[in-house]
Amino acid sequence: MLTLADWFAGLHAATWQAQLARDADLARRLDDARAFIDRNFDGAIDLDAIAHAAAFSRFHFHRLFRHRFGLTPHEYVTEKRVARARELLGATEMPITEVCLAVGFESLGSFSTMFRRHVGHPPSHYRRVIVQNRWEPLAMVPWCFFARSEKSPGRLSA
Repeated sequence: MLTLADWFAGLHAATWQAQLARDADLARRLDDARAFIDRNFDGAIDLDAIAHAAAFSRFHFHRLFRHRFGLTPHEYVTEKRVARARELLGATEMPITEVCLAVGFESLGSFSTMFRRHVGHPPSHYRRVIVQNRWEPLAMVPWCFFARSEKSPGRLSA
Protein backbone atom coordinates (compact mmCIF):
# COMPACT_ATOMS: atom_id res chain seq x y z
CA MET A 1 0.00 0.00 0.00
CA LEU A 2 1.24 3.46 -0.89
CA THR A 3 1.75 5.69 2.11
CA LEU A 4 1.49 9.45 2.07
CA ALA A 5 5.25 9.73 2.69
CA ASP A 6 5.98 7.48 -0.30
CA TRP A 7 3.61 9.51 -2.46
CA PHE A 8 5.35 12.77 -1.48
CA ALA A 9 8.78 11.20 -2.06
CA GLY A 10 7.68 10.13 -5.54
CA LEU A 11 6.26 13.57 -6.23
CA HIS A 12 9.49 15.17 -5.07
CA ALA A 13 11.58 12.89 -7.32
CA ALA A 14 9.35 13.61 -10.31
CA THR A 15 9.49 17.34 -9.63
CA TRP A 16 13.28 17.18 -9.30
CA GLN A 17 13.63 15.31 -12.61
CA ALA A 18 11.32 17.78 -14.35
CA GLN A 19 13.37 20.69 -12.99
CA LEU A 20 16.60 19.09 -14.24
CA ALA A 21 15.04 18.62 -17.68
CA ARG A 22 13.91 22.28 -17.74
CA ASP A 23 17.37 23.46 -16.65
CA ALA A 24 19.04 21.37 -19.36
CA ASP A 25 16.62 22.78 -21.95
CA LEU A 26 17.31 26.35 -20.79
CA ALA A 27 21.07 25.76 -20.92
CA ARG A 28 20.81 24.29 -24.43
CA ARG A 29 18.69 27.19 -25.68
CA LEU A 30 21.06 29.75 -24.17
CA ASP A 31 24.05 27.95 -25.69
CA ASP A 32 22.23 27.98 -29.04
CA ALA A 33 21.66 31.73 -28.64
CA ARG A 34 25.35 32.27 -27.96
CA ALA A 35 26.21 30.20 -31.04
CA PHE A 36 23.76 32.35 -33.03
CA ILE A 37 25.64 35.45 -31.84
CA ASP A 38 28.98 33.84 -32.73
CA ARG A 39 27.75 33.22 -36.28
CA ASN A 40 26.09 36.61 -36.80
CA PHE A 41 27.96 39.17 -34.66
CA ASP A 42 29.42 40.91 -37.71
CA GLY A 43 26.01 41.82 -39.10
CA ALA A 44 23.04 43.80 -37.90
CA ILE A 45 22.00 41.85 -34.84
CA ASP A 46 19.73 42.98 -32.03
CA LEU A 47 18.28 41.60 -28.83
CA ASP A 48 14.95 40.73 -30.44
CA ALA A 49 16.63 38.60 -33.12
CA ILE A 50 18.75 36.72 -30.59
CA ALA A 51 15.84 36.20 -28.19
CA HIS A 52 13.67 34.98 -31.06
CA ALA A 53 16.38 32.48 -32.10
CA ALA A 54 16.36 31.12 -28.54
CA ALA A 55 12.54 31.21 -28.26
CA PHE A 56 12.44 33.58 -25.28
CA SER A 57 10.91 36.98 -24.70
CA ARG A 58 13.59 39.67 -24.95
CA PHE A 59 13.48 40.56 -21.23
CA HIS A 60 13.50 36.96 -20.01
CA PHE A 61 16.31 36.13 -22.44
CA HIS A 62 18.38 39.14 -21.32
CA ARG A 63 18.09 38.12 -17.67
CA LEU A 64 18.85 34.43 -18.32
CA PHE A 65 21.80 35.17 -20.64
CA ARG A 66 23.40 37.49 -18.10
CA HIS A 67 22.88 34.97 -15.32
CA ARG A 68 24.42 32.10 -17.32
CA PHE A 69 27.35 33.88 -19.02
CA GLY A 70 28.05 36.85 -16.74
CA LEU A 71 27.58 39.34 -19.61
CA THR A 72 24.57 40.93 -21.20
CA PRO A 73 23.95 39.93 -24.82
CA HIS A 74 25.09 43.41 -25.93
CA GLU A 75 28.33 43.11 -23.95
CA TYR A 76 28.96 39.67 -25.47
CA VAL A 77 28.37 40.94 -29.02
CA THR A 78 30.67 43.90 -28.40
CA GLU A 79 33.42 41.65 -27.03
CA LYS A 80 33.15 39.37 -30.07
CA ARG A 81 33.37 42.37 -32.42
CA VAL A 82 36.36 43.90 -30.65
CA ALA A 83 38.18 40.56 -30.55
CA ARG A 84 37.66 40.10 -34.30
CA ALA A 85 38.77 43.69 -34.92
CA ARG A 86 41.97 43.01 -33.00
CA GLU A 87 42.64 40.00 -35.22
CA LEU A 88 42.01 41.97 -38.41
CA LEU A 89 44.09 44.96 -37.30
CA GLY A 90 47.02 42.72 -36.43
CA ALA A 91 46.89 40.35 -39.38
CA THR A 92 45.72 42.45 -42.33
CA GLU A 93 46.35 45.79 -43.93
CA MET A 94 42.64 46.59 -44.16
CA PRO A 95 41.89 50.27 -43.51
CA ILE A 96 40.43 50.88 -40.08
CA THR A 97 37.11 51.98 -41.57
CA GLU A 98 36.81 48.65 -43.41
CA VAL A 99 37.67 46.75 -40.22
CA CYS A 100 34.97 48.75 -38.43
CA LEU A 101 32.35 47.75 -40.98
CA ALA A 102 33.61 44.17 -41.30
CA VAL A 103 33.06 43.45 -37.61
CA GLY A 104 29.55 44.91 -37.50
CA PHE A 105 29.95 48.47 -36.23
CA GLU A 106 27.99 51.06 -38.16
CA SER A 107 30.08 54.11 -37.29
CA LEU A 108 33.79 54.68 -36.99
CA GLY A 109 33.26 56.82 -33.90
CA SER A 110 31.41 54.13 -31.96
CA PHE A 111 33.96 51.54 -33.11
CA SER A 112 36.90 53.66 -31.92
CA THR A 113 35.20 54.39 -28.61
CA MET A 114 34.37 50.73 -27.93
CA PHE A 115 37.78 49.55 -29.11
CA ARG A 116 39.53 52.03 -26.81
CA ARG A 117 37.26 51.07 -23.91
CA HIS A 118 38.01 47.35 -24.30
CA VAL A 119 41.64 47.40 -25.44
CA GLY A 120 42.94 50.60 -23.89
CA HIS A 121 44.17 52.12 -27.17
CA PRO A 122 42.51 53.48 -30.29
CA PRO A 123 42.59 51.13 -33.30
CA SER A 124 45.34 53.06 -35.13
CA HIS A 125 47.65 52.97 -32.11
CA TYR A 126 46.87 49.28 -31.55
CA ARG A 127 47.85 48.51 -35.14
CA ARG A 128 51.14 50.41 -34.78
CA VAL A 129 51.93 48.53 -31.55
CA ILE A 130 51.11 45.15 -33.10
CA VAL A 131 53.21 45.80 -36.21
CA GLN A 132 56.08 47.12 -34.10
CA ASN A 133 55.99 44.07 -31.81
CA ARG A 134 55.85 41.77 -34.80
CA TRP A 135 59.23 43.07 -36.03
CA GLU A 136 60.79 43.70 -32.63
CA PRO A 137 62.47 40.26 -32.33
CA LEU A 138 64.44 41.06 -35.48
CA ALA A 139 65.98 44.04 -33.69
CA MET A 140 67.78 41.58 -31.42
CA VAL A 141 69.57 39.87 -34.34
CA PRO A 142 73.06 41.31 -35.02
CA TRP A 143 73.26 43.34 -38.23
CA CYS A 144 76.16 41.21 -39.51
CA PHE A 145 73.80 38.24 -39.70
CA PHE A 146 71.84 40.05 -42.37
CA ALA A 147 74.89 41.43 -44.19
CA ARG A 148 75.57 39.07 -47.05
CA SER A 149 78.50 39.30 -49.36
CA GLU A 150 79.06 37.58 -52.66
CA LYS A 151 82.81 37.41 -51.90
CA SER A 152 82.37 35.34 -48.76
CA PRO A 153 82.07 31.61 -49.46
CA GLY A 154 79.16 29.80 -47.90
CA ARG A 155 76.95 32.86 -47.62
CA LEU A 156 73.82 33.43 -49.57
CA SER A 157 73.77 36.43 -51.84
CA ALA A 158 71.01 38.94 -51.47
